[in-house]
Amino acid sequence: MIKEKIQFPVTSEMISKGAYWILMKFNADKFHRALDSAKGDKFGGYLERWLAKVFEKPFFDTFLKKNKRKYSIIYDDLIYKDHKLKTAPDVLGLKVNNKLIQFGKYTNTWEHFKGMPKIEIKSFRKSQNVATTNASQIADYYIFLETDLDDDYLKTIFNDNFYDEKKYQEIMNNWKILENLFEDNSNVFKKISKPEKKLEKSNVELLSIMTHEDWVNFSVLAKGAVKKAGKIEKQPEKPLYFKSIERNIKKTHWTQKNGLGQKNLENFLLNNDHNKQKYLMPIFENDEKMEKSNGLIANITGSSNSTIYFTIDKNFQLNGIKYDKGDYKMSFVSFDRSAGFNEHCALKDSVRFFDKREKLLEDFDNIVNQHFKENLK
Repeated sequence: MIKEKIQFPVTSEMISKGAYWILMKFNADKFHRALDSAKGDKFGGYLERWLAKVFEKPFFDTFLKKNKRKYSIIYDDLIYKDHKLKTAPDVLGLKVNNKLIQFGKYTNTWEHFKGMPKIEIKSFRKSQNVATTNASQIADYYIFLETDLDDDYLKTIFNDNFYDEKKYQEIMNNWKILENLFEDNSNVFKKISKPEKKLEKSNVELLSIMTHEDWVNFSVLAKGAVKKAGKIEKQPEKPLYFKSIERNIKKTHWTQKNGLGQKNLENFLLNNDHNKQKYLMPIFENDEKMEKSNGLIANITGSSNSTIYFTIDKNFQLNGIKYDKGDYKMSFVSFDRSAGFNEHCALKDSVRFFDKREKLLEDFDNIVNQHFKENLK
């Protein structure tokens, strides 16, 4: 069941504060800065990779306020000398009435206290199709966020002087002078809109809060590249993910090739044991919610590595979108990855169906209540 939306707007102050923290980290983090320089990737690329950190605290502030909780989280905005040794989860504890409830402590490494939840926050752009976590990064809860930001979101950190009208007019006037140099100027913009500070898209939304068990059971484990002496001996696994569904109007011969017969779409797995191909599947549901049936049965009339053809005599939902009964074609594309580590992967739009936000809130409430009980003794 899809739950109430939890979302918040991204403000210029939020981006500016985040960029300031990332600049502090960039200046202090000599190891990663050296790697970035070797790749020709300066602060801009570094900022882009760390921007997701900006959304962690605003998300929890919004989430807890929406659920009328009086406590807040302690989030990890520390800057580490070697990020590889950073073993703490994203949430270090809770704060209630200006008192800290620790989830663990640092000795040489992070020591997580028994009974306290480990929480990791992952942000994905709206344009991304796949949600992933590093298989070695084990948590009790994974919080998946979706960001919908203008590509030029960094424009908000510039002050008003940056947008001085004189700059725009000077550039446009110079273009008029240069017009005489071109006999054919069809490849040159005649006019370009003046840059503005305002964002058109500036939203972050909660996709899901998944438990470790739900995430591992639903996701597909994609193995990383195998390297030896710095050379790739074996390429990483690249699952095929669901991309689109459309009415199958043109009944080509492919619609009847490699049929799989009657299948229940509610628990249909397409993983191909023959060529070891893995698939990231959407969530199918019977559109008749009250109907008692043996599942959502469809006839898989044809299939290939990247396509499925099926016929179904019931209305259905795919990732929450309604479709009428009939003949359909599903298409899959390769998830292009180069990681040297194993990753759990799933369709980003499918994680909504496994949201356990109430369980996390219950854990938080129990921790706070236990804290007050112990302080009363």
